[in-house]
Amino acid sequence: MIKGIGDFNQKKKLPPQEYEAWKGNPSGENHSNLMKSLDPIINSALMSFTGGDKTLRTRARILADKALQTYDPARGASLKSHVYNNLQRLQRFSAQRQRALHVPENVRFDSQVIRRFKDEYRDKYGDDPTDDTVADRLGMSRRRVTKAGTAGEMSESQTLGEIGDLQGTISKTPEQVWMDYVYHDLDDTNKKILRWTSGYQGSEMLRKKEIARRLGITPSAVSSRVSTITRKLEAGQQ
Repeated sequence: MIKGIGDFNQKKKLPPQEYEAWKGNPSGENHSNLMKSLDPIINSALMSFTGGDKTLRTRARILADKALQTYDPARGASLKSHVYNNLQRLQRFSAQRQRALHVPENVRFDSQVIRRFKDEYRDKYGDDPTDDTVADRLGMSRRRVTKAGTAGEMSESQTLGEIGDLQGTISKTPEQVWMDYVYHDLDDTNKKILRWTSGYQGSEMLRKKEIARRLGITPSAVSSRVSTITRKLEAGQQ
């Protein structure tokens, strides 16, 4: 009888059939079915870690999808437990939004102006401007630039939408939303490559040789990075 109970507990820990189907055939349909089966876990995590903030649902689904890539049934934990534990990161995103409420309006405005200037400067010179350069070009004090760069940036999750666009602007397509997330997670070099190869954020489009010259790397290195970025973008289309 004890053996029977043990067998029953083992069966309870087996991954759900949606997960098995997806692992056997990672098609878009199987992935969609698996993500749908995780909706109750995502809803529970949103309530527990964000107080029910529905604007973080897209971020929650991204985190849940990433958790699928690291799940190992052999470790004994259930898929739902593994996903739920990974969704605890939602607390950080929620806290950032709450802190943003306490950033003065003038600091948020300075932060937006500085961010736009830095984007234009990077596109033109291929490098980040120093705080002294920012202060000189925008006519701000060094202290004002530093304040906007620390406290002001925390307000972006409040003054901007979850994917970085101004709240109230026209809704983006799912592909554009995914590109925003991919861009956000890239390192500085790959961000420049994405902008210069796609025109993202209104950037000028450059040939790979010119990109290589500006970044100080070989054209083959640019091609390798482009391939990595492309795979990330294609993953979202599933």
